Amino acid sequence: MKRLDRTKSTSIKIPEGLLSRIEEDVSISGDFSSRNDYIVTALREFEERRSKILAERQKVKEINETEDFIASSGSLQSDQNIKTK
Repeated sequence: MKRLDRTKSTSIKIPEGLLSRIEEDVSISGDFSSRNDYIVTALREFEERRSKILAERQKVKEINETEDFIASSGSLQSDQNIKTK
């Protein structure tokens, strides 16, 4: 399968200063073949970090839901009785 068959085109507007930094990095570092290569690499790295953040957030949510359930299934009732006395 050709690369063009696996990709979709999009356009974005970015600040001139950021574009200048990208162009400078592409021309000096030799790490990227083009601005497109730079941006696609940056998006892939961001998506990887973002996926980890979302997975961690889901774990915390599940832990919090479990703790809330445990706290509310009896001990909370007895705590409320103590506070009202």
